[in-house]
Amino acid sequence: MESLFTSFLNAGISGTVMIGTVVILRLLLKRAPRSLVCLLWIPVLVRLVLPFSIPASFSLQPDLHYRPEP
Repeated sequence: MESLFTSFLNAGISGTVMIGTVVILRLLLKRAPRSLVCLLWIPVLVRLVLPFSIPASFSLQPDLHYRPEP
C-alpha cells in the first residue's frame, strides 16, 4: 500500500512541476500561435493520466524508494 501511495505522490509532484513549467512558458511565449500553447499541455495530460513513469538515469526529483545502506 505504501508503494502505491508513493507512486501517486511522485506522479502528483511531477505533474505539479510540469504544470508550473507550462504556465511559465505560456507567459514567455505570449505571441506564440495558439496551437503551440495547446501542444504544451499534452505532456502534462499524459503525465497526469498515466499511472506509471519511465525510469531515467538522471532526474531532478529525488527517489523516495532509495534507502542508503547503514
